[in-house]
Order: sequence, then C-alpha cells, then structure tokens
Amino acid sequence: MARLLLKAFSDPLRLQIIDSLSGGDRCVYDLINEIELAHSKISFNLKVLEDVGLITDRQTGRWVYYQLNFD
Repeated sequence: MARLLLKAFSDPLRLQIIDSLSGGDRCVYDLINEIELAHSKISFNLKVLEDVGLITDRQTGRWVYYQLNFD
C-alpha cells in the first residue's frame, strides 16, 4: 500500500488535484476548468487517488463530487 501511496504523490497532476480539493468538494468539470486538462486525464488521476484512499466521491443527481478523505 505504501508503494501505491508514493506513486499517487509522485505525479504533479495528482498533486494539483489534491491542492484543488483542499479548497472543498469539486466535480470533474470544476477540475477541468481549474487545471485545464482533458476529462480523460483528470478522471484517470481521480481514480488513482481514490484507489489509494486519498479522496472519496459522492453523487448528487447527475454530478459526482470528489473530496479529500480525512479518515
């Protein structure tokens, strides 16, 4: 698990996502506008962060919001 966690922190894009989420919940489209990258790149990196437990998501209607996981 430590190896996956280090891998998650080793990517500058993932660090940008974490920084953005430190300001509160964001949906993918918020992150696309803030980081200015393609949906597919943002979604892939959100999945990596979620798989190692750094972030969680919640669905509200059609939107999925991501937040940092403090558990």
